[in-house]
Amino acid sequence: ATDYSQYPTPNSSTSSFEVFVTLDLSCVANGFEPPLRMSEPFSSHKRGSTIPHKFAPPCYAGGTPALDLAGGLRLVLKFQNGGLGDEVIEANDYSAGSTVWRYDGTEGHYIFNAKSVNTWPVGTWITEASYAGIELASTTLYLKK
Repeated sequence: ATDYSQYPTPNSSTSSFEVFVTLDLSCVANGFEPPLRMSEPFSSHKRGSTIPHKFAPPCYAGGTPALDLAGGLRLVLKFQNGGLGDEVIEANDYSAGSTVWRYDGTEGHYIFNAKSVNTWPVGTWITEASYAGIELASTTLYLKK
């Protein structure tokens, strides 16, 4: 910043600061959309199938929908085995056949098609979508043979 009120010798100062843009999560209050269910009975899926994950975008602090997050979204699946050797799978590993995150403007939600693998354990899983460590949607699902 420079102040020219002391003409001909201006006062100047240099400074830096960080700006943190927060997300308003009230826009995604419903969490995942069908076929996932947010309450019991939770959805059940065959191992080896593709499981669509859809949720409405969060908003920026001013209320504008955050439609530019797809590149930073993360999906993690956590096998619930009573704390004994629980498995955590990073679904953004596209080698299994999952798609990339995208925003579907027609439907008004983010979508990610997670391809499950036949070797994943049968049972209860927690599936969680996040952005920069901020949980945006989470629910339980069941994998069956």
